[in-house]
Amino acid sequence: MKKIWTQFQSTMLKTFDLPADFIQNTPKVTMIGTQQVIIENHHGLHHFTEQQVQIKANQHIFLINGNDLELKLIHPEVIIITGIIHEIKTMSEND
Repeated sequence: MKKIWTQFQSTMLKTFDLPADFIQNTPKVTMIGTQQVIIENHHGLHHFTEQQVQIKANQHIFLINGNDLELKLIHPEVIIITGIIHEIKTMSEND
């Protein structure tokens, strides 16, 4: 049944020219300059300090490193982080 659902999703994405995150709940990360990161389709906040934010997403954790980091918005579908962002990395949730 899961295979049929996956094939259906793939067909819908191709037919309607939709991005993968639209149907598959894939995380989407948008960085605006070095001052803001928007993470959509996340699974919650894992860790927060002014120097590092960790966000759960599927089987991964996004690590945002920087200075003066702030959580501007925490919503069930979107997290917005501002500050001076130095890097964004991903790691397996099992690491």
